Amino acid sequence: MEGGAGHFGAPVGKFVRIALTTAQVRDPDLDIISIFVGQVLNRAKLQSKERNGFNPLTRDVDVWPLQDRFNSIVKATADSIEVSNFIPAIDEFQDDDFVDTNHFSAKGSAKFALMITPIVKSSCK
Repeated sequence: MEGGAGHFGAPVGKFVRIALTTAQVRDPDLDIISIFVGQVLNRAKLQSKERNGFNPLTRDVDVWPLQDRFNSIVKATADSIEVSNFIPAIDEFQDDDFVDTNHFSAKGSAKFALMITPIVKSSCK
């Protein structure tokens, strides 16, 4: 991929794992329960081979594969340090669940809330 997901390699993944592990190490001292949550994006709006101002070095079409890889790292890290996690199923979301590429509409917010509620309830007993 041109400047896209193929460049999301070991250094970034290592940084993400360190950041997540550090966040979890701090939380027990603060009596905080962590739940690592992956991000979903509006894939319908990320079909262009052009770049935009928000991600100037990444083509729109490469943004979701990058995020999907990041979500995999989040899940693997959370599992390895025994932290609850939730990676939303991207196929459950449609274009009208978003107001743009990454912000939920009211419909999408309600859908996400219903999806994450069980993990929040089971983690915060």
